[in-house]
Amino acid sequence: MLVGDERLPADLSGYGGIFHAAECVLACGDGFGYPDGKGAAKLVIDQKTLPLPWSSSVALTVSDIRFLFEQYGDVAYSGEPVTQLQHALQTGALAEEAGADDELVAAAFLHDLGHLLNQQGETPTERAVDDLHQYFALPFLRTVLPDAVLEPIRLHVDAKRCLCAIDDAYIRQLSADSVRSLALQGGVFSRDEADAFLLQAYAQDALRLRKWDDQAKQRDRATRNLSHYLGVVERVMSKGSIVRLSAM
Repeated sequence: MLVGDERLPADLSGYGGIFHAAECVLACGDGFGYPDGKGAAKLVIDQKTLPLPWSSSVALTVSDIRFLFEQYGDVAYSGEPVTQLQHALQTGALAEEAGADDELVAAAFLHDLGHLLNQQGETPTERAVDDLHQYFALPFLRTVLPDAVLEPIRLHVDAKRCLCAIDDAYIRQLSADSVRSLALQGGVFSRDEADAFLLQAYAQDALRLRKWDDQAKQRDRATRNLSHYLGVVERVMSKGSIVRLSAM
């Protein structure tokens, strides 16, 4: 089977629906609008390690997201004293406590979903690996979630680079892993790069998300459970369905 410039296995069914989804991303030619979408899809296909029980669709469902967190959420979060699931729940909780709307709460909860799709083991930065997690989940969410969710996710790594450029105190409070990943992700922005970043739509939301991200690493912090934040995601997905139907 030849899709774009990539040769894929003739039968993807044994690997789960994610490989059909990745095939669709490659076939569309532009990664569904994300520069690294095709690279993310190719990594999924090359790994062949994610037996997701989802339908043959390019879109993740709420059930798919639940499966990812239940299956892989207990992996340690890159050298921090929390798991991937705890980090996601804490980031969502901080967004709610700050009065964020459902879209930004959903973005906060899902911002590191790419780590669960592109599994690089614990603390990949110690092996000089940048897993591009800010891009990885986007092609599989773009058809079901709005830019108000996806853009803060896409921008949250660059938000760190921006904050390091505009706030002298910010870099001093980063964890050791965040400092390592900063270098792998391109380093501190120049002033011109920071100014350009701040002009982007959703930049302010990304900066807020980034700060919650940095705080969401507390070993014993109490939060609402996985079902609660999946409910937020489902509400946002439902809003999009209603908008699409009304436009028809």
